[in-house]
Amino acid sequence: MHKIILIYIFAVLFFIVGCEKQNKTDIIYNFYKDYTSACNNGSTETVLKQYCSKKLLADLDTLYSFDSEDSIIVGIDYDIFFNAQDVLPVENLKVSKIENNLYSVEWEQHTKPIKIKLIKEGGTFKIDELDSYNFEQIKKEVDNYWKHKKSVKI
Repeated sequence: MHKIILIYIFAVLFFIVGCEKQNKTDIIYNFYKDYTSACNNGSTETVLKQYCSKKLLADLDTLYSFDSEDSIIVGIDYDIFFNAQDVLPVENLKVSKIENNLYSVEWEQHTKPIKIKLIKEGGTFKIDELDSYNFEQIKKEVDNYWKHKKSVKI
């Protein structure tokens, strides 16, 4: 009787662990599916709010700074979720777990995978970090641009 109970407990634990891994992989895959569709329709804000952490959303505001007065991009001019300027097809997407909440995302035609870190925020897992950009370096460049522009206007 004890063996049956132990086997049952182990089976339930394996099922729970398997579901958690699958759900996190699904979160990333579903993000890319929804994000690709939103990019093609020109409206990514809702998708980003659904799948990205508050920290990453704040980073995105800095990364994609735009000087409307001079009509130039101040931050980066590529999509950090694809590490490319073009939207890549979801059909060729491969998501793999590296460790804990760190995953690798890659496409057949892309040579370098993107590492994505998930965190739990508000009861759900959200994308918090990507290694497709150096936020501190870009933030420094964007800050320097705005400081220089402000000092020139005075």
